[in-house]
Amino acid sequence: MPFFLQKKGKAPVTIGNIDFFMPHTRHERIWFVFVAITAGICEELIFRGALTYFLFELPVELPLWTIGLLVSILFGMAHLYQGISGIVATSFLGVIFFILFIGTGSLLLPIILHFMMDVRFALMPRTKTV
Repeated sequence: MPFFLQKKGKAPVTIGNIDFFMPHTRHERIWFVFVAITAGICEELIFRGALTYFLFELPVELPLWTIGLLVSILFGMAHLYQGISGIVATSFLGVIFFILFIGTGSLLLPIILHFMMDVRFALMPRTKTV
């Protein structure tokens, strides 16, 4: 591991270990709710909204399931910092969100579910590690 990722007295930060992102104090939990809101809105607008539209409007006609799979894989790759299991899990969630988006014709349900999945980290009991 590179020396700059190692901190004296702390476990090294590694890809796949996202505990350093998680809120630990009350103050961090409050701010994390806002992070969850922006992630839910922005990521759904980007991946299920704009990227889906972009792929749908290509000069080459792609089947809807291919677009959904591509968008979901790219969504998973955007979560590379979570490691391989995080990429697989978020890609799978991307498929679910895509199906909900296509099925309802709206991004509202995927945004709400995305927010709820992210905000749960603000509600989970956790103690500050040294």
